[in-house]
Amino acid sequence: MVEIESIGFLLDRLVIANIKIHRWAREGGNDAKIRSTEQECIALKKAIDRKLAEAIMSGEYSYHVEERTYPITPGKISGESIGDILERLVVANLNLSDWNHAVVEEEKKENPDLNKILELDRKLRATNEERVAAKNAIDRKLKEIIETL
Repeated sequence: MVEIESIGFLLDRLVIANIKIHRWAREGGNDAKIRSTEQECIALKKAIDRKLAEAIMSGEYSYHVEERTYPITPGKISGESIGDILERLVVANLNLSDWNHAVVEEEKKENPDLNKILELDRKLRATNEERVAAKNAIDRKLKEIIETL
């Protein structure tokens, strides 16, 4: 069976949900969105704990590698610790959020700067690939650790 919702995937979703909560809290007037996403965070944390416990108890961890069309060299992050890789995942998601909002704001202008939008688009594509590579690397590290216990 292919495991789509791996721990790396769930951690990625948890990071994204927290970024949304903090952005909405800064903007104000988004209480319903914040409450809903806080519930999502609780569910994600429980799912992470459950999947990790199941993997440790069984001694096996399977996950689906998300293949990419704009790949980052896997060796770039293979020697890092899970903490280092998770930090990359968080930073990538923070940058994606900021750059997505910058594109939206630029597009709202009467005379948007197309070069700025193109540059942001390049950053978004490369950073999204980094995000996915980090998510995959977390799963790869977890598999290595769990199956050698």
